[in-house]
Amino acid sequence: RDRVSTQSTWDQQKDYARLQHDVWRNLTRPCGYSGIIRVRTSKGIRVKGYNGHFLSQDPLDMDVAAVSSDSVYCVELKHDEKLDPKEQVYFQAAMLYTNREGHRRIRVHTLRCTISSTLPNLFRNADLDATVASLSRTTVIKSIASGMTAAREQLTLANIGILTAYRRNCASNPSAGQLILPEALKLLPIYSLALIKGNTFRQGTDVRIDERVQELFELQTLRVSQVLPWVYPRLFPLHLMSASAGLYDEQRGAVVLPTTEVGSSEKINSTGVFLMHDLPSRHIFLWIGERVNNKVMQFLFNVDTAEALDDATLETTASERVCNIIKELKRQRNDVADTVRVLREKRDPLESIFLQRLVEDRSPNGIWSYVEYLCYIHRHIQNKLS
Repeated sequence: RDRVSTQSTWDQQKDYARLQHDVWRNLTRPCGYSGIIRVRTSKGIRVKGYNGHFLSQDPLDMDVAAVSSDSVYCVELKHDEKLDPKEQVYFQAAMLYTNREGHRRIRVHTLRCTISSTLPNLFRNADLDATVASLSRTTVIKSIASGMTAAREQLTLANIGILTAYRRNCASNPSAGQLILPEALKLLPIYSLALIKGNTFRQGTDVRIDERVQELFELQTLRVSQVLPWVYPRLFPLHLMSASAGLYDEQRGAVVLPTTEVGSSEKINSTGVFLMHDLPSRHIFLWIGERVNNKVMQFLFNVDTAEALDDATLETTASERVCNIIKELKRQRNDVADTVRVLREKRDPLESIFLQRLVEDRSPNGIWSYVEYLCYIHRHIQNKLS
């Protein structure tokens, strides 16, 4: 078992389908048993450590009682010697396991990568998804070993270290008062702040312990492609969506989603309708302002007022384009059943979760806004350089 599921806002009518899906998924997903996983590397690089749900009796191997199609493991690598840029480096992951029929099987994946000897090339080709996924996992380990405060500090120090290295080695004649961010990692600070503000690492006693534990588990099992939308929920202003949003694109083979908006209360207004896909709580929130025009309601949902909308019937009464958007968000999460909740401004208790997930605002408990966090990082970078 590598996933923990909670139903903290349980409602029989609204959440039964999600519970049913969770049970069905765990019983039917592809699975192997009694597995041993090892990662090998070519000369000059070695495995420093593994991260994930496993038992390690040998530092070179991961022993897993069960491994499924949802299992994810993080491998930390270390340079042992200088690498020749003219050569290539190789990685191989091998897993020996028993399938459901009781037969022993082996699966092997091999990866070949080019080598760069310059930091500008390293930063230019950095992978933001993988970087945030790796940092989130090391922060989880730190929180378990040393507590939440130390974990938050470690995450911020990692940002400072990465951006200081870029400023010192890659930026050309920067202004002393300017914060320089590498193009590939320019959003690293906001995703780090979103992690700090989430239920996983947020300070205070308002987070239920079962919700915090679930998110600690989930951060260690998320696919790399799901980490960024999990950390920073996507916010769609439906009242401003383009003519193509909600329609099927044959070239892409998917429904076109509306343009996203930044997660700030400055972008939320009482005349708008916003859709937020909050992966940690497994909700698709539909927030409706108290002063939305009746024409907007009729266009989006085929009703005149927000009171006429219902969670259970929303996906059948709403316009075809809105239904397509919700279905596309669910399709992208094919292993999880998210629940749609209608939130009427200042009238629904779950609105507090929606507002809390606007991570670019300053939190009521004093956690930075995004601008304040950038200023904090910038000051520490300047101190390091001076």
